[in-house]
Amino acid sequence: MSNHLLLREGDESISITMKRIGVSFALYYNYKYIITGHLFQDRFKSENIESTHYLLTVTKYIHQNSVKAGVVAFPEEWSWSICLDYYGKPTPFRDLLKPHIILNLFFSDIKLARELFKVINEL
Repeated sequence: MSNHLLLREGDESISITMKRIGVSFALYYNYKYIITGHLFQDRFKSENIESTHYLLTVTKYIHQNSVKAGVVAFPEEWSWSICLDYYGKPTPFRDLLKPHIILNLFFSDIKLARELFKVINEL
């Protein structure tokens, strides 16, 4: 199973952001497990998302990744997924996320948007 991250680029370039994430995580991981060295083999790959349709396709693909890999039966069962945040349930990642950006593409009413997102995400 591959890892995916959907980021909205801000003032900082995506390359600098990914470098900070990679270095920070490597320092944490190496300290925690008392090891040294690189954790990531290759440079990250990035792709611009330039349409709403493609944004929704990528979001669904990311959430379905663990299901397609046979790790879980439903996206919300994967412990590293943010899918539960989209469904309105708290996760440890809540402070890092902005699911309303995607949900507002469905409806301005967040409750209806969550329901529709869940239906579409599980198709």
